[in-house]
Amino acid sequence: MFFYNSGTLISKGQACLIDPGLRPDEIKAISDFVAERGAVPQTIILTHAHWDHLLGPERLPGFKTIAHVNDLAELEGGRNARIQWQIAAWEAENDLPPKKWTRK
Repeated sequence: MFFYNSGTLISKGQACLIDPGLRPDEIKAISDFVAERGAVPQTIILTHAHWDHLLGPERLPGFKTIAHVNDLAELEGGRNARIQWQIAAWEAENDLPPKKWTRK
């Protein structure tokens, strides 16, 4: 079992997600929660560049992602391979399809 914290802020018909989920069913529940309230997805905020915080933006298209500028440099500077390995191991352990990583 894996525990983490995430959040959803909805105001004036717009949604902002903070570290939004890991498993596809959790991410779907977050998407459904936003849709049921008539909100439009706007922004994802990542609090830091650990592997368990990076899946939400990749699995929730249509959101602008905000992260600290140092996070991207850290990922491109050598931690990226380790993080991708951690994600691949977690996906395999949880019978999830592997994520195809792209930079937008």
